[in-house]
Amino acid sequence: DFSLAKNPNGAWTYGYGVLGSSFTPFDIGTRTQGAPFGSTSDTLDYWHMSSSTWLMAGLVSGASAQWGGSVLLQPGAVVMCPETTVQSIVRWTASYSGTYHIQGRFSIADAYPNSVTTLVYKGNAELFRASLQGQGATSAGFGASQLYSGDVSLNAGDTVSFAVDSNGYMAYDTTALSATITLASQAPLEFAG
Repeated sequence: DFSLAKNPNGAWTYGYGVLGSSFTPFDIGTRTQGAPFGSTSDTLDYWHMSSSTWLMAGLVSGASAQWGGSVLLQPGAVVMCPETTVQSIVRWTASYSGTYHIQGRFSIADAYPNSVTTLVYKGNAELFRASLQGQGATSAGFGASQLYSGDVSLNAGDTVSFAVDSNGYMAYDTTALSATITLASQAPLEFAG
């Protein structure tokens, strides 16, 4: 559902803030060849705020994985970059009430990674928090990863957010997100008689 035409697009919104207290959708969509990570032949479509292209969330497209500076850009990957005081956030909004199976994998996309904190929230309630550090990306693929998997009861309009926090130091923090959300069971519909 990633699109440069509008944000939010469908159930997904790309933005920034601090989970549990603030969220602002990114206001500028940009298409570029690998930037802000350096020149590659892969296309990077990304949303960012008007005052910074580094605080962003974007989708990589292209024929094969390539390096943009120290960042591994794999086609189909959503990449997120936080800033010093705010998180990069990908938010999903439920269309229906029910129980959803949520799975999110955060992976290091930088060859020389800094430690980041990965988070998953339901509304303002934290579901998951884990430090992501260790092996950086290599030509074989993304580096170390953290996985969240769980079933969550949601009402229509509730949100699930995936975020990356820089831990106060904004450098070499590019993180790839792969998220899947499926409706496991739908709440019964009630009809007035």
